[in-house]
Amino acid sequence: MVTAFITKRLRTILFFYAIVFIHELFHLIVALILNVSVKGICIMPYGMTLKLKNNYIHKPVQEIIIAAAGPFANILMIFCVLLLKSYCRFKTDDMTFFILANTIIVVTNLLPVLPLDGGKIMRSFLTMRWGFIKASNFTLKVTGICAAVVFLCGAWILYITHFNISLFIISLFLVWNMACERKNTRLIVAKELIYCKDKLLKEGIMRTRSIAALDDMPARKLLSYFSYNFFYLITVINSEMNVVGILTEAQIIEGMIKSGSHVKVGDIYRNIYC
Repeated sequence: MVTAFITKRLRTILFFYAIVFIHELFHLIVALILNVSVKGICIMPYGMTLKLKNNYIHKPVQEIIIAAAGPFANILMIFCVLLLKSYCRFKTDDMTFFILANTIIVVTNLLPVLPLDGGKIMRSFLTMRWGFIKASNFTLKVTGICAAVVFLCGAWILYITHFNISLFIISLFLVWNMACERKNTRLIVAKELIYCKDKLLKEGIMRTRSIAALDDMPARKLLSYFSYNFFYLITVINSEMNVVGILTEAQIIEGMIKSGSHVKVGDIYRNIYC
């Protein structure tokens, strides 16, 4: 009886890992099609994950497509098994478990929480609209709220069952990933600030975004509006609402490096052109 229980448990785990492997394989295939450099698929105690060579994908649209590929794989598997089930005379419990496991993986992965696929999709959509820093901070706040909700649900379930701590573990996992993502965001921002000139030189052509800023505003406040997928032009405006001139994001960053983070936008302009 013990052997049968262990065998059934092991079979369930292997079944689950097979589904997760196909999920991650679709991420990998789509990433390779889009020429995104990857290290491979990393196997961990709680599942698998696709490892990129870089910490992030430069083009938000590509990240959305790659992130959506995993849940699409699960939906495709559900459809195939339902199709097989409708034509198959012998319906087994494995088919039911396969459909249930894929459904759970889809629903879980599409939650707007980092580092899940739903969180990456939401952050990428918001990056196109708000910029990377603001989008990341908002997604991390949503992740924090979800972690708190999961923690409270875990406390309630533990009170009722007196032994189930699974949701506590999930909430701790989300908090730990939040800290990692926040650190990763800082590293990405630092890297982009250092190589801000190179992104236009590398691409040759980029979409631009314009920002209007008063000349007495601290330049550091502009950083939260910058994103790696656009090149920014800053229109400097004085207190009389007249245009003083235009600065590039590279000039803003160089001005901050030379004069400190508290330097005003107008001072950077005057140091360059006056």
